[in-house]
Amino acid sequence: MKKLQQKFLDAEFLVISGEAEEQSIGDCLALLDKAEVNWRHLENLDLPSLASTLQHCDLFLGHDSGISHLAAACGVPAVLLFGPTDPQIWAPQNPGVKTILAPEKDLSQIEAGAVVSEAQRHLRPLG
Repeated sequence: MKKLQQKFLDAEFLVISGEAEEQSIGDCLALLDKAEVNWRHLENLDLPSLASTLQHCDLFLGHDSGISHLAAACGVPAVLLFGPTDPQIWAPQNPGVKTILAPEKDLSQIEAGAVVSEAQRHLRPLG
């Protein structure tokens, strides 16, 4: 997280969560605070509200999920992390979507530097 914040000093990270993340989101937000990342949390948005919010994002960083497909459908450049599932089958095929496949299908094996590099390449020009 710190690497992302260092590369995107003026960025605000939008953390989106729903019912599936209720048990784990607190730990994630605590890590963001510890890393001094500028973030805002939105939870349990209905799909039309979420789509409207995503349309204003410069980049979506996510994983194999329905929300990743929604972000891609909204035309947001995306970097998507894939582990146990096959991006050839499950990744959105929209322009501006880049997938990173985890070594040995283990998401914890993805290097932060690889994510930062792809985020920089796919970030919409600001301003």
